[in-house]
Amino acid sequence: ALDGQVDYSMLTPSISVETQSSDPASILNLYRAFGKARKDYLALSEGDLGYCPETSGNSSVSAWFRTAGGQKVLVVHNFSGGSVNINFTSSSLENLIVSNGSVTVNGSKLTLGSYSSAVFLQ
Repeated sequence: ALDGQVDYSMLTPSISVETQSSDPASILNLYRAFGKARKDYLALSEGDLGYCPETSGNSSVSAWFRTAGGQKVLVVHNFSGGSVNINFTSSSLENLIVSNGSVTVNGSKLTLGSYSSAVFLQ
């Protein structure tokens, strides 16, 4: 806890809602995009979790499926400070719902930049 203390050096105009609303890459707009995806896709908000075997050999990447109401999504996160490549042989990378950071799809190969995330409709 901060015990009532505020770090006033953080209170700059760059963290205002007005400033962040106009910046497509802001944290505020990132949270809005992921929140909208969660609202629009039942699988993201209420889905059962399922194992994704394609990332089992990479400790920097976490991926899973969520399934609900006839929807299935693939959620992939890169928790490392470097880019990672993952081949998805049994999952579709065609329908990107929402992402942050650097996300590149080339056929069945997904490249995630450092600390990037992507959600795909299956």
